Amino acid sequence: MARDYNEIKTEFVRDRLKETSFEDRGYINALMALEIFVDRQMNKKYISSTDGRYFNELSRRFPMEYECIKKEMREGVTTSFSDFINMQVEHDRAERQRDVDFEELRLRRLEEMKRRELELREKWKELGGKD
Repeated sequence: MARDYNEIKTEFVRDRLKETSFEDRGYINALMALEIFVDRQMNKKYISSTDGRYFNELSRRFPMEYECIKKEMREGVTTSFSDFINMQVEHDRAERQRDVDFEELRLRRLEEMKRRELELREKWKELGGKD
C-alpha cells in the first residue's frame, strides 16, 4: 500500500524518516500506523478487532517508538535522538535482565524438582519399593 509521507503526524517519525533508507520504509510505515493508532485512541474512535491486533503487534515490535509517538501526540513532547537511543539502551538492558531472571528461576525450579525426585525415590526405597 502506497503511503503519503506528508501525512506523518509527529516530529519523532519525521526524524526517523530522515535516517531511514527508502528500502527500509516499512519501518516508517509501521510508525505511521502507530500514529494512526494513537490518534484513534486519543479521539476515542472505533478500532476493529483486526486493527487492534495489528496495532498491538506493532506496539510490541516497536515499544520505544510507540512510547515516543504517544508522548508527542498526547503531551506535545518530542523525544530527541539521544533520549530515544537512551530509551532503547535501557529497554534492551531491562529485557536482558528479564531473560537472566527467567533463566535463574528456571534453574532453581529444575533443581527443586530434582531434589524432590530424590526425596521421593528415597521414601520409595524406605517403603520397600524397587529402584
